[in-house]
Amino acid sequence: MIEQQMEGFVGAMTEAFINNARRLKGIPQGIINDVVHLRKIRTMWNEMYKVLELSKSQMTDQQIVNSFINFANYTDEFFEASFRYTDDMGQSLTKDGLEEFTEQWLQNNPYRNAARESIRNSMR
Repeated sequence: MIEQQMEGFVGAMTEAFINNARRLKGIPQGIINDVVHLRKIRTMWNEMYKVLELSKSQMTDQQIVNSFINFANYTDEFFEASFRYTDDMGQSLTKDGLEEFTEQWLQNNPYRNAARESIRNSMR
């Protein structure tokens, strides 16, 4: 999932690129939207922007685009894990339980490392 608030990074990212159907994710309203999308994904992308801001002057437009794609793959893994958890929990899903699961996932897969690695990999 490529986040929608990437202003100031790349003029080469067209609306068609950003809104490509393969990149769009349907996020159910309620607990999943609140915990996964509005909190965790927002925090992840904010970190990506901070790290990218430090490197973008040394990068081509294509490298910046590639770093967004690389990081989007990481956020997709997070979404998939979160959705699997919500499916597994079914009716017993709670906001606290999802919060705990996502925190554990992020401890095991730190977004700061993913942001740095996404940029490093795009510059190879």
